[in-house]
Amino acid sequence: MKSFTLVRFILLTLVAIFFSSCGGKGGHTGNQSLTSIIVNVNANKILSGTQIKANATGIYSDGSTLDLTKIATWNSSNPAAVSVESDGTITGNLASAAEITASYQGITSSVSLDTVDVSLATVSVSVSDSLLPLNTQAHAKAIAYSGEQNSQDISTQVNWASSDDKVLTVDSNGVITTHAVGSATVTAEFNGYVSNEVKVTVTSASLISIGVSTNNNLIHEGSSSSVTAIGYFSDGAQMDLTSQVSWSSSDQHVLDVASLGRVIGHNEGSALLFATLNNVTSNHLSFTVKKVKLENITIYLSDNKVSAGTSVKATATGMYSDGSTADLTSDVVWSSSDSAVANITKFGEVVANKTGSSTINAFFAGVNSNSLVFVVSSATLTSISIHVPDSNIPVGLKVSATATGFYSDGTEQNLSSQVFWSSSNDDIVNIDSYGEISGNKVGTTNITASLGSITSHSLVFSVRDATLKSIAINVDDNNIPVGTKINVTAKGFYSDDTTEDLTEQVKWSSSDGSVAGVDKNGVVTGNKEGQTNLVASLNGLDSNALPVIVSAAKLQDLVINLDSASIASGASTNATATGYYSDGTQQDLTKVVAWTSTDNQVANIDSIGEIKSLKVGSVSIYATYAGKTSTHLSLNITDAVLKNIVVNLNDNNVASGLSAYATAEGYYSDGTQNNITNQVDWTSSDNSIANIGNNGEVSAIKAGVVTIKASLNGVLSNEVSFTVASAKLKSIDVTLSANNIPDGTEVQAIAMGNYTNGDRTDITKQVNWSSTDGSIANISSNGLIVANKVGNVIIKAGFGDINSDGHTLIVVNAELQSIVITTVDKSISIPAGSSTQLQAIGHYSNGQTEDLTKLVNWSSASNDVLNVTTDGKIIGGNPGNTSITAKFNSISSNSLPFTVSSAVLKSIAININDNNIPRGMSSQLTATGTYSDNSTKNLTAQVAWTSSSTSTANIDAQGLVTGVNVGTSNIQASLGEVASTPLSVVVTSAKLTGILVSLNSSNIPNGTNTQALAKGSYSDGTNSDITSQVSWKSGSEMVASIDSKGVISGASVGVSLISASLGEVSSNQQQLAVTAAKLTGITIYVGDSNLAKGNQTTATAKGSYTDGRNNVDITDQVVWSSTSPSTVSVTNGKSTSTVTGLNIGASAISASLSGVTSNSISVNVTAAVLNSITVKVPDSAPYVGETNQATATGYYSDGSNKDLTAQVLWKLSGPPLSNPENLVTLTADGKYTIKKDYISAAYIYAQLSGITSNEVTIVSFANRMEGLSIGISDNSIAAGTSATLSAKLKFADGKQKDLSVGSVDWVSSSPSTISISSNGDITAYKAGTVTINASYDSWQYFGDRVNADPITVTVSGRSLQSITINASTSNIAKGSSIKATATGYYYDATSQDLTNQVSWSSNDNAIASVDVDGTIKGNNAGSTQISAKFNNVTSNLLTATVTPATLNSITLSLDTLKIAAGTETIAHVEGHYSDSTHQDITNQVSFISTDSSVADVTPSGIVKSYKIGSAVLKAKYGEINSNTQSLEVTSAILKSIEILPVETTIAAGTTTNVKAVGVYSDGDRQDMTNQVSWLSSDDAVGYVNSSGIMQANKVGTFNIVAKYGSTSSSNVTITVSAAKLKSIKLKADNTNVIAGTEVQLSAVGVYSDGSEQDLSNQISWLSSDNTIANISATGKLFGEKAGSVNITASLSGITSDSLSITVTGNYLKSLKIELGSYSVASGLSTTMKLVGTYSDGEQRNITSGFSNLTCDYLMVNCNIYDGIITASSYRTGSTSFSVKVGNITSNTVVFNVTPAVLTGISLEVPNCLAYFDYQQNPSGDVGYVKVIGKLSDGNTNTISVDKVSFSGYSYYGVSHPDYTKLLSFDSSGKITPNGLTGTYGMTAVYNGFTSSNVGTIANQCAKF
Repeated sequence: MKSFTLVRFILLTLVAIFFSSCGGKGGHTGNQSLTSIIVNVNANKILSGTQIKANATGIYSDGSTLDLTKIATWNSSNPAAVSVESDGTITGNLASAAEITASYQGITSSVSLDTVDVSLATVSVSVSDSLLPLNTQAHAKAIAYSGEQNSQDISTQVNWASSDDKVLTVDSNGVITTHAVGSATVTAEFNGYVSNEVKVTVTSASLISIGVSTNNNLIHEGSSSSVTAIGYFSDGAQMDLTSQVSWSSSDQHVLDVASLGRVIGHNEGSALLFATLNNVTSNHLSFTVKKVKLENITIYLSDNKVSAGTSVKATATGMYSDGSTADLTSDVVWSSSDSAVANITKFGEVVANKTGSSTINAFFAGVNSNSLVFVVSSATLTSISIHVPDSNIPVGLKVSATATGFYSDGTEQNLSSQVFWSSSNDDIVNIDSYGEISGNKVGTTNITASLGSITSHSLVFSVRDATLKSIAINVDDNNIPVGTKINVTAKGFYSDDTTEDLTEQVKWSSSDGSVAGVDKNGVVTGNKEGQTNLVASLNGLDSNALPVIVSAAKLQDLVINLDSASIASGASTNATATGYYSDGTQQDLTKVVAWTSTDNQVANIDSIGEIKSLKVGSVSIYATYAGKTSTHLSLNITDAVLKNIVVNLNDNNVASGLSAYATAEGYYSDGTQNNITNQVDWTSSDNSIANIGNNGEVSAIKAGVVTIKASLNGVLSNEVSFTVASAKLKSIDVTLSANNIPDGTEVQAIAMGNYTNGDRTDITKQVNWSSTDGSIANISSNGLIVANKVGNVIIKAGFGDINSDGHTLIVVNAELQSIVITTVDKSISIPAGSSTQLQAIGHYSNGQTEDLTKLVNWSSASNDVLNVTTDGKIIGGNPGNTSITAKFNSISSNSLPFTVSSAVLKSIAININDNNIPRGMSSQLTATGTYSDNSTKNLTAQVAWTSSSTSTANIDAQGLVTGVNVGTSNIQASLGEVASTPLSVVVTSAKLTGILVSLNSSNIPNGTNTQALAKGSYSDGTNSDITSQVSWKSGSEMVASIDSKGVISGASVGVSLISASLGEVSSNQQQLAVTAAKLTGITIYVGDSNLAKGNQTTATAKGSYTDGRNNVDITDQVVWSSTSPSTVSVTNGKSTSTVTGLNIGASAISASLSGVTSNSISVNVTAAVLNSITVKVPDSAPYVGETNQATATGYYSDGSNKDLTAQVLWKLSGPPLSNPENLVTLTADGKYTIKKDYISAAYIYAQLSGITSNEVTIVSFANRMEGLSIGISDNSIAAGTSATLSAKLKFADGKQKDLSVGSVDWVSSSPSTISISSNGDITAYKAGTVTINASYDSWQYFGDRVNADPITVTVSGRSLQSITINASTSNIAKGSSIKATATGYYYDATSQDLTNQVSWSSNDNAIASVDVDGTIKGNNAGSTQISAKFNNVTSNLLTATVTPATLNSITLSLDTLKIAAGTETIAHVEGHYSDSTHQDITNQVSFISTDSSVADVTPSGIVKSYKIGSAVLKAKYGEINSNTQSLEVTSAILKSIEILPVETTIAAGTTTNVKAVGVYSDGDRQDMTNQVSWLSSDDAVGYVNSSGIMQANKVGTFNIVAKYGSTSSSNVTITVSAAKLKSIKLKADNTNVIAGTEVQLSAVGVYSDGSEQDLSNQISWLSSDNTIANISATGKLFGEKAGSVNITASLSGITSDSLSITVTGNYLKSLKIELGSYSVASGLSTTMKLVGTYSDGEQRNITSGFSNLTCDYLMVNCNIYDGIITASSYRTGSTSFSVKVGNITSNTVVFNVTPAVLTGISLEVPNCLAYFDYQQNPSGDVGYVKVIGKLSDGNTNTISVDKVSFSGYSYYGVSHPDYTKLLSFDSSGKITPNGLTGTYGMTAVYNGFTSSNVGTIANQCAKF
């Protein structure tokens, strides 16, 4: 009793805590009203005596939810059948149905359940892992199976047992806990039924590491994600520890972990998650919780139509406002509109209960999902098929079996987890409830699966004696980025030389689970960057170690593919996702990305990429992952296609000769069905037994069994057995077609059999026929009677012992009188090649007629027109007319006229070279007609072409079919009434038509890499990245190499052309320049790091490069820096740089180049030191006896200098044997005196501190040298001439010495203009100005080298030296001319034609005159002198003799006799004179052309051609005609190509037309746009296609050239500017505006490159009437008064279409704020309402439509959108605020915030009073009673207990309302026990508030 009371108290306390802690993200806040309740159960049936759990979820008006399971009121409509407890636990009692209802706050919801009252057949136990490490846990599961194979999970209801509790124990929930190494068996007992035994082995392995992973580390507030923890043990084993570890969050305010690894996101932020177990801590997982609005929820069903008793899985995906998605399957509240048809569990399992339909929905965070209709069909299970991947396994191995159910409607379902599995010998193999088979020992057994009354076939399964020898593990790619997954496989090699896939049976282990973990299925997850080794273990064997490298590669691109771009409604297809990472690797991300369909009503996609189509339409599919979104791929949903055909027979056992009827029901991909009996193709397995017609009629022919089936469009039906039974003959009836026949004719007898089953069958050919007199008439076995002579006979038929009655036949002797012939179809005309049947009817004298068709002799008047066969068949020949006759026994028929018309079309056949057409490409079909005369004709252009699916393929009138979308279409041709057989055309994926290669960089340093990209252009106009698919090529591997992924590596400096190819398609070439290697590192060196101030040392810099070169001297390239430039400076040098100490101190120097910085070296600067001494003496040489002063200057390391003349030690020296002391006297202060002249020399120098100065030479002579002078006679000379320079040395006494010849060194500033010899001779070559210098070494005069003052010489143009004139002849016929030429010869040895520049003259113009161009004309016979003059230079004399000779003939010649139209050649005419002279008279003759339209000749002899043809040319001089020359003019040739017109600047994304015009030799200009090859220098920027359309792609420039053959146009440079605005689209949230209110308009610009941009704040807005509505610069429109306006927007010359806005007249007049209370305590809230009064007097609540709120947020939270105002928790006092809507301002409201008030109290008491200790020490402290007040502002205060009233009661025994009998306490709350023992409860009451909790005090415990 005590324990029950304590438990009850704890439960009540937990309920109270539950209520106080409800709320949070997505949870109910307590301020909203309950709107609905959703009830979920895990099953639709419950076994009698068992229990299941129901859950109730409340949905509130604000979209929040609350678990109401424990607080709702539960009821059952039939408790006798199904009862329900207060916590939602449901118990099955009796076989019946009931509705379970949950109620709360007046809202109810119910679910239907059935109890299955059957006895249990078995209880099956399985464990999650049978090999467990010490101190770990696993889960046992118990499934109860009824006799009818209904199953139920009863894991929490059974009694669990362990055979050895020391090894392991099992708790009531089936949790196994290991305690010691060893083995034990686990069993379960339920209602007397004991389960199978499962052996569990406990190993000594210890936990080494824990790896935690997740599929999604981005969580939205209020939603969840899953995390798993995998433990790695010392024996290499691994185990899922998710439910065993202790989870920790670095910030529980952001997120924490619920049970089973469910991570709950609470508030926006980031946190780390990790797990610990047995003192082992996992890696840390980073999670981000985002506060993003949930936009929509999409739900998906794995199948939307199933049979009753089965189930499917539902999933829910949330789409958030930031574009992200999340799996919400476990977060949403699921609901079914009709739980009697289908109910759904809280985890999304949809259970089909009975036939009907139900709508499935999900709800979360105030958002409802799409609705999916779930159909439960009436189909019944007809059979079960089971399958295993391997039916012969080694001992100890496992394999999974699958069970597929086949239903009466032709559908099938996976029933593996629903059937009851059994093995005929559990010792050999056992099989668990999920179909996993374990091979225990060698042998053979039978496996079956059953569900209800249906049992599968028996599968023979063997376990063989083979031992595992080795294990090999493998993976496609062992490099994975962090956060991705790969699959690793394990293969076992056995002693019998077989191999087995062991992937899911081995124990996987990772050497470092924090780097990468591997689950039991071989799925490896990369956790962090690093490397680990994977090993697989089984039966004591370890596999090879497989290294897995986890990189930090980032996802660069996400590419998706669809298995099919077009599927039928109701069908499915799959999408795959591949991630491309920054390290060049790629990963299959199909199962980890978030998939999205743009229209879930058309098709939806689940989390693993399976797409289910729902109705006809189109959607886009895309994926998102790790911040990347894939491209959108279009999916077309076509009409539903046939999936299954179900055949039924109305009778499947029919006697021979009878019929039955078959029906075919078609089931379509969208779940619909239709009777297709007359559409299918029927087949019988044996047509000799029974055949079937097109309408499904089955005809029984003979005894036997056949199978009937149907097919349509490749879909096969089920097979139905049909039995034909033999019928017994009862009687035979015989009939004759005529009872009287003329002799010689025939008649048919018919025998009908009458059978015992009522059948009547024609057995004419089966009976035995007889005639009583065969000589009169005999009868064949087929019943044909031939009359031989006149008489009577009796005809009978017999079959076995059954004979017919006799039938009398009379043969008469009749006479044929006439024959009438006609055609059977009464026609008298047929087309050629066709046929028809004639018949001949004989008319006898007795009035009878007889068919003589096969007896007469037929004839045609013209066999060419018509031919008749012996049996009367007409065959048409050539068109024409003829007649037909017949003759029999001398009787001729009538003549039948007949016409044969032209042949008619009988059939059309269509053909195509290849019926597989890539999307976007075309192929030609041909149509061939076959005519009645068997002739054929090409009808391609005449037929009417049709395509069954123009969305797949369309076809033009000429039979050209073009692929539009992937799929199949039937093409048909028709002409008149004749149509071809449809030809199936398959449109395949687009064909690659071109490859465009681009480079990330066209210049790379040697030794570095760049990426080449290949974009494929496809026949459908799409493009795709095919970088990793093409074959790459580098034109020069020595310069650069390229790998299969397009990564280019620079090898040496140079240029290489990069190209790619795929199949037969080759790309453009991109030039890659490999430049000098890139610098990667710098090391500097300093000669001396300690410097005296002003001193210098060297610094060098060595570089390391990308091509591997090190220690490269880059001293002169780097930029030097000093940390203290005032202390140390560094200047660049060629091979070394100079480091200078500037001031005493220290500085660090370094160098940098191209972003690379060197090491740093410290340089110390000390005081300056003397570096050098310079001695100087006066410049002039002293005379004898003259005294001069020498000076000494000291130069210091810091650059300073000092006069040291008085400090140095002066010294003399001289050449050997010179005795300088005899020449010069030198004093200590540096004065020196010349003693005498000398030819030798003396030297003066100085020394100080070890430094010796320079030596100064002292020279003395009486006549001192004073300088050198140079000159020239004329400072201006002509080019080509020469001159001589002079040089003189001057002395002090005025004397000079000539040094011109060979003494001085001459220098010309421009030797190419003037050169100077050693003797001073100059030669001028060309015009220009030259400076000339000279120097002289005056050592012999005891002086230094002396330089002359330079002189300037100007060279004028070249100078003419002579003129020579010439002529081709000196003889001139009178009246004719010759040409003289004048050549000028210059001094610079050049010459020039001066013919047109000279002045010509003749000594006697009467004889011959000369023109200005040198043309000498003979005037009269005689001789004269011709001369020329230019620039005062006169030429030689040319004698011209004028003869009186006369012209005799002229000769015409052409340079060529064959030219192209439009080109030219030269005609030459030579005159022949009487004195045998001849002369070119081309310019004097006239020319004649026989066809001047082809060619003619200009007066100067230029032959011009115009068009193709020939012309005869001749020349005429006076009356003298020349010979003729025939000129052939061929086709004009292309001379040049012009590109015009062209826009040289176009915007990106636009196109323009470019025209190529060919200019031909005949002047013709032809458009060659579609003939030339268009070339672009950069296709990525722009290009011209074959049609001359120029496409601009991106900003930049490119050159285009048009080329045809060897002729190319000139380059045209095109500039691509930024995309241009093409149009503006206007949008409005509402085009109807109330006057006085606002609406926001938006403007979207559409650009030439297809992009769009919001221009709302950039454009100019315009209203057509501002008095009705005006609009701001940002697009905010304000309604002024009633009316309509047109709004337009413009930008950059582009104006939008107008948007019509209607302003209604009802406008806002005033505003009023109304508060629920105008004075509120701190922290409390009141309601707030904004009431607008309109012009029509109507008042409206417009609380959510305001703008411009003025409010003091430190005083009050004015959240007017929610209509709530909350008083500040920080301040008290008064504030005021108002609201403005448009131009209307509300009243100002004064709001008072009063001090916080009490809102509740809580009670704090000690849990235990140590009464016995108190007795020993009454002054001791045993505890205090405290009452805590909760204030409205969130604060608390302590309330004095003497102001509080208390009440108390006992939880057992006698109640004690007076707590003072139990204890007492003073005003401070200090407690004194009063002696009674027990456990007591007490509450506190203060100011009307009762404490929210109950204080529990135990007064019997000892004090510890």
